[in-house]
Amino acid sequence: MQVRECVGIFSGRLPSAVGLMGLSVLLLVGVGCNWIGWGAYVIGGDKKKTHSVKAHYKGLDDKRLAVLVSADEHALYEHPTAPLDVCRALTTELAIHVPGADPVDPQQIDQFQQENLYWDSVPYSQLMDRLRVDRIVYVDLVEYATHEAGNRYIWQGTIIANIGVLEGEAKNPNNFAYWNTIQVKFPDDRPVGLLEADGRIIEQQTLKRFAVKVGRLFRDHELTSEE
Repeated sequence: MQVRECVGIFSGRLPSAVGLMGLSVLLLVGVGCNWIGWGAYVIGGDKKKTHSVKAHYKGLDDKRLAVLVSADEHALYEHPTAPLDVCRALTTELAIHVPGADPVDPQQIDQFQQENLYWDSVPYSQLMDRLRVDRIVYVDLVEYATHEAGNRYIWQGTIIANIGVLEGEAKNPNNFAYWNTIQVKFPDDRPVGLLEADGRIIEQQTLKRFAVKVGRLFRDHELTSEE
């Protein structure tokens, strides 16, 4: 039954209240009017579909680990605290979401790196012994920026990094057991002008996205259709 047919039934003169009540009933029960389905959509909302994603690497579960972040001179000049900031963000993510993971405190890692400026030239097996860990999550920062490339007047956070895992019990603990490259940007759709945002907020949100994306490599998780 079409809406115009529903309305056409009331061709006679009826009191307005009765007419409106009858029209409402017919509109709700009329099969061709499709109002029940529309009402269910409004009540239920447009739910996002999710799908399960398996971890790329599960070897951090129940392990003592250290997050070590390496950055080049350019990144350190622009963002001196970048290694510690990345270490903090990723350590927190792993501690919360990876079952049984036991990360070394980022402040302890930072102190170790400051006292051993050439730590990245030491064999990984020795680093694991000195830090007393079963795993090293190694983060090699390829790019760490808060501005659009070549434009200091436009905010856009970018982190690109190689992510590796070293295992203390491996036959050769100096070889990476896992390796991947991760890239995030904030905001996604467009950069923003200097007057539209704050640099620290841009950096914090980019760090958050990076930590979540890296953390998901090491745990089963759910993704929405938009991610």
